[in-house]
Order: sequence, then C-alpha cells, then structure tokens
Amino acid sequence: MHHFTGLPYQGKSVTVLTENLPSNIISNWSKMTDSLPGYLFNFTRKAIQSQLPTLGNLVRWGRASSNLCPLCGAVQSNKHVLSNCSNPDALKRYTSRHNRILELLAAWFASKLDSKSTLFVDLPGSRYRQVSDIFTSVRPDLVIANEKSALIVELTVCHETNLKSSKMYKENKYKELNDYKTGVIADHDLVLTTCKLCFEISAV
Repeated sequence: MHHFTGLPYQGKSVTVLTENLPSNIISNWSKMTDSLPGYLFNFTRKAIQSQLPTLGNLVRWGRASSNLCPLCGAVQSNKHVLSNCSNPDALKRYTSRHNRILELLAAWFASKLDSKSTLFVDLPGSRYRQVSDIFTSVRPDLVIANEKSALIVELTVCHETNLKSSKMYKENKYKELNDYKTGVIADHDLVLTTCKLCFEISAV
C-alpha cells in the first residue's frame, strides 16, 4: 500500500481520500464497491487507481500520440473525463448525474422527516417544494426547514483530488445566505453542510 500511495500519479487520489475521509466511510465505500457487478467493480477500481484508458494514460503507456481531449482540447486525464471537461455535451452529462443523485438524496430525506420539517429541493418539476420558495438569487441543492432553523445541504460531486477545494468553494459561495432569505424562513437560523460524492461513486 505504501508503494502505491507513493506513486506520483496513481497514488494521488488514494492519498487524498485517506487523508480527508474517516476510516468508516472508506470501509463502507469499499464494501459497496465489492458488491458491484464485475464490469462496474473493474471500472471503479481502475478509476480510483487512475488506470482508465484516457488519452493521458494511453500516451504514458505508448498507445496514443496525443493526450488532448478531442472535445475541448485539454489534457484528457481521469479527472477531466469524469468531472472536468468543458464541452457542452459533457457539462449536460455532469448536470444530469448531479440531479439524479440529488433526487435519490431528496427521496431518502423525505422518508425520514417528521411532520414539523419541510423539504425544499432545487429540482424544477419535482414533487418537492422548490428552493426558490425560500431563497432569492441563490439556489442551494437541498434545504430541510423546521420551525426555527434550516439545514442547507449542498451536493458536491467532485474528483478525489479536489475534495478540499470543492468544499471551500461551496462554503464561500453560500456564506451570505442570510441576505437572500425570503419571508418563509426570515427568522430561521441557517446551517450549511456539504455532501461530498467522489466521481467513482457518482459515476456508478
């Protein structure tokens, strides 16, 4: 394991995960991936080890002449393919993936809430109340409001290598949320938390 984490390219993702996530989370994730069908398990294992056949890897392995993404021209790394390509078609795919995960989270939260709590979600056309009912100009992903407070859950579908920066970006983005409250939650205390799903999990 020490040899693998010491590798300058393949070990980076694993090192960031072990440094930033509790051991029980990593253990649960490992059990979940072990239960996947073979083709998904292989994809996930290669993704976490940065061994997918991206153009960046194929050039490194002597199997391609260019490491540039044909869609946008940037270097085609694991991170680029799964969460960072700027091509409009790729961005649509990332948005679709984000919304599917948000739908799953919303359904889970809805099944656990008591009658004194209300769920608001940034999913237009969904069966839930909309975040736009309680905030103007800003649209956090999910809010659970009771009589006195509102918990804001911001979904972050990130690559392992930017776990910290993604969390900081979301916290800075919504640090002035009190300025955008509507009358529905005007007197509520706000609590912001981020829900981080790394790209291998979300891609599955």
